[in-house]
Amino acid sequence: MVSLRFFTGWTLALALIVATLQIVDAVPKLSFTHVWTYSHETPGQLSEIPAFDRATNTIWVAGVVGVDVIDAETGETVDHIDVTAHGAVNSVAIHDGLAALAVEAPSGCLGCDRRNPGKVLFYDTETLLPSGPITAVTVGSLPDMLTFTHDGSKLLVANEGTPNVSVDTTYVLPD
Repeated sequence: MVSLRFFTGWTLALALIVATLQIVDAVPKLSFTHVWTYSHETPGQLSEIPAFDRATNTIWVAGVVGVDVIDAETGETVDHIDVTAHGAVNSVAIHDGLAALAVEAPSGCLGCDRRNPGKVLFYDTETLLPSGPITAVTVGSLPDMLTFTHDGSKLLVANEGTPNVSVDTTYVLPD
């Protein structure tokens, strides 16, 4: 089980908790053991969504400035994948060695609008490089969540499509 915690100053940490379920006298007892805590090393990185890759025993943590790949056994950083050229990462999903990253259109720049189409980027979880003949797919506005179907044949993308009142309203100078 992965737990995300907020700390002071908007710093986020990722903690790995191992849960053990014991059934004694037909009364289930649940216990937890703290294994490690992770703090981001990349400036501006925050935890959004974690995904576990069984093949590499890594945890991929989607954040604002990319994805941190963490060794699930030690909590050490394996790598940071910077995708800021594409926008901010909102979600990550993994199936059979393929990581899918939901990336919203760039914002914070002149002419950028979060209502523009986002992307899903695909990475190989072993090499940590863009994967396959298709490395990116354009999706709807503000992709906010991803999940593979059970058999991995499809990737479902939830697009938030948040309206932008300041862009939609004509600015009128006061008299």
